[in-house]
Amino acid sequence: MRLVIKASGEQEEFDSKKFRRSLLRVGASEQDIDKLIKDVEENKDLVTTHDIYKYAFNYLSRIKASLASRYNIKNAIFQLGPSGFPFELFLSKFFESLGYQTVIGRKLLGKCVTHEVDVVLKKDNNFYIVESKFHNAQGIKSDVKITLYIQARFLDINADGHKEFYKAWAVTNTRFTSDAIQYANCVGMNIMDWNYPHNKSLSYFIDKLGLHPVTTLVSLSSKQKKDLINNNIILCKQIIEDKNVLKILKLSDKKIDKLITEAQEVVSAFKN
Repeated sequence: MRLVIKASGEQEEFDSKKFRRSLLRVGASEQDIDKLIKDVEENKDLVTTHDIYKYAFNYLSRIKASLASRYNIKNAIFQLGPSGFPFELFLSKFFESLGYQTVIGRKLLGKCVTHEVDVVLKKDNNFYIVESKFHNAQGIKSDVKITLYIQARFLDINADGHKEFYKAWAVTNTRFTSDAIQYANCVGMNIMDWNYPHNKSLSYFIDKLGLHPVTTLVSLSSKQKKDLINNNIILCKQIIEDKNVLKILKLSDKKIDKLITEAQEVVSAFKN
């Protein structure tokens, strides 16, 4: 039995079927997948799930940039850090793609105190406050204290007699604990993490709607990714729709065309 160490520090058996699904999902060939599985099962230096991710990522990078970019999606969300603000920008674009109007960092007067809300949403005359919990690494979960805190803010804001009645969203880029989810569902709070709810999770909508952040693109340096984010260019589809936004990077036309091709391949791979 091949054991590996998860990000949480727990050990688990290496799941070759799950690994195969993740590689099929990004478009890797059966031949390359078989080789990667064999390498992971035989290479004792691959001790952690992160070791396996890095090994597969580097292997895919040598084949085709867009394959590695597709495989990079979860890590690309972590790269929006270290602060939580770029993740709030991402969520604003994310919810806009779901048909919401969005405002970032709006201050709302509660009955007791003033609250600066990460993102405020409006859709069909319904208003929502979104509180995001960004983590820089895997294995970190948001527990019930987070949803309790969000509910307290929600109650204070609505107690002030706003003409708009706000509903609450709790969103994280990793996982909520089962208690956090149970509490949110009990009080009627919308809740979303990387894999929850099924077919309505953060990862599901990213793939379904092509909402991959620019940090997904392996052809960009860390500085270039940061420059784009600082100019409110968060999603791959923004550079696909208007390549002029890439002018701030001062790239050659050839490099810009290569980057757009990579972005198109990343987005279309999941939407098809």
